[in-house]
Amino acid sequence: MDDERHTENGRMESVRSGPFLHDDLSDRNAASFGGTNSLYTGDGALSYLLLPIIPE
Repeated sequence: MDDERHTENGRMESVRSGPFLHDDLSDRNAASFGGTNSLYTGDGALSYLLLPIIPE
C-alpha cells in the first residue's frame, strides 16, 4: 500500500477505520451510548482491553 492510512485484511481494502466508523448521532445517541462500558470475561478471569496509541 502506498498510503499509510490504507489497510488490507485479505478480502477487502479499507481506508482509515473502514467499515467500523459509527459517528452519526442518529445511531450513537447519548441516551444509549453515553454511559460506562464494561468488559466481562467471566468468573476467575481478569478482563482488559488493549487499544493502540494512534499518533495524530
